Amino acid sequence: MDRISTAAMDEAIARALKLGEVGLQVAVYHRGRLLIDTWAGAADPADRTPVTRETLFPIFSVTKSFTAVACHIQADRGLIDYDAPIARYWPEFGVNGKDGITVRHVLSHRSGVPQMPPGVTVETMCDWDWMIRNIEKMEPLFPADSQSSYQAFIFGWYIGEIVRRTDPAKRPINHFIAEEICAPLGIANFHLGLDPALEPRVATLTNVAHGGQVPTGDAGTVSLTTAVAPSHARAGEDVAPYLSLAVPPAVATGPANFNRPDVHAAVLPGAGGMADARSVARLYAMLACGGELDGVRILSENTVKGLTQLRKDPFQSDRVVGRVAILGQGGFWLGSDHPGVEAAVGTAPSILCHPGAGGSIGWGDTATGLAVAICHNRMFSRIDDPSQQPWIAIGDVARDLAAEQDALA
Repeated sequence: MDRISTAAMDEAIARALKLGEVGLQVAVYHRGRLLIDTWAGAADPADRTPVTRETLFPIFSVTKSFTAVACHIQADRGLIDYDAPIARYWPEFGVNGKDGITVRHVLSHRSGVPQMPPGVTVETMCDWDWMIRNIEKMEPLFPADSQSSYQAFIFGWYIGEIVRRTDPAKRPINHFIAEEICAPLGIANFHLGLDPALEPRVATLTNVAHGGQVPTGDAGTVSLTTAVAPSHARAGEDVAPYLSLAVPPAVATGPANFNRPDVHAAVLPGAGGMADARSVARLYAMLACGGELDGVRILSENTVKGLTQLRKDPFQSDRVVGRVAILGQGGFWLGSDHPGVEAAVGTAPSILCHPGAGGSIGWGDTATGLAVAICHNRMFSRIDDPSQQPWIAIGDVARDLAAEQDALA
């Protein structure tokens, strides 16, 4: 299939490359129609292998978008009650002070247990059974529903295990997503647990900034401030002390760990998805269209409406990211004019979004039907200066294009 773009989008992408991007893909849907599917730059910064339509990128916490939708499918089916204790579905979880934590607490990042298990390594993180056994042993850092505490990695195992246990077929979360979300929607290139045969298609991550500088650490690591999302911490700034528990240095996001094929092959439903922009945008197109795309309904309209509702204490500073995180009650970040929101997505409260470590992002506007995804391989920290932020122009062009389409309708 040929590239789909416009002169304005090509200019916005050229701007991103000038600002330091290495390789990227951009996809835009509007009211279910694919308007932009384009790519540019290098998949491998060392040998300048070009990005193509088939390139796959690590998308980090954008993965949570798929995992959260899986949970909401189960809720729509009456198999999950958001306000039920997790222990109803996963009895072994409800020990050591975790018996009062509900599904909604996890979805809204208010569980009080944002940390990874003590002693986690890359190898044990990639072992589902090890993670589940050690999650069961953990104790809360805060009482349930008392604090905003972003579950940077651990969200995926919480929701993934709840979905598995409530599924009559007891499918692992990656199989559930593949069969209940990707196959019905025709999403061909979202992978949770990458087939090693697809490894040659994966872009190589780098954290080399504009001009060739390494923003923090060395070429193999990215500051813990980028482990959550670039909107919520600046490179080098002081962050909440709990961030190093939620994203321990041994498993930090960045090239050293997330260029590893064994990490790509692992099922990490909070931060380990591999995808192209078209696949991420298609998920958000379904959300932007009220839970249905091309005649296939994934979520009820009421469920999608509920996702845009702010969580409890929405302006409470988050104990993990050290800033206010504008999150809904269903696992998504929301559009807002608050400075903690990713500027490219817009300010409307009808916007559902999820950023990923280093800048990957997907969003959908349930009011306008616009859905956008950007996948890339140059990881960056928070950028406050709009003139240096690579995605703002892409978001502006996407919104203008959607408005033009509406005017023609």
